[in-house]
Order: sequence, then C-alpha cells, then structure tokens
Amino acid sequence: MMPRDVNIAGVHIAPFLIYACAAVPIFLVLRFIVARIRLLRWIWHHARQP
Repeated sequence: MMPRDVNIAGVHIAPFLIYACAAVPIFLVLRFIVARIRLLRWIWHHARQP
C-alpha cells in the first residue's frame, strides 16, 4: 500500500509534509520530558561559551 497525496482545497499535499507536521510536536514533547528529567545532559553536550 503506497501513501497517497492528500487533497486539501484543491492543493495536493505530499505525505512527507503530513508526517513531518505530526513528528514536530512529538519531538518537542519528548525533548521537554528528557530535558526535564535531566537525561539530556548525558546525551547532548552543549558548547561552552568562551
């Protein structure tokens, strides 16, 4: 089964755009949770300011 374009008001939207729009809020929530429990500092090292 191939993903098909979505027709919104006569404009064809690629499935990738729909997936990306769905992924952004999920990413932001997960990043907030990981940062909140301070797990982010073990995964990502921020650059030090001079």
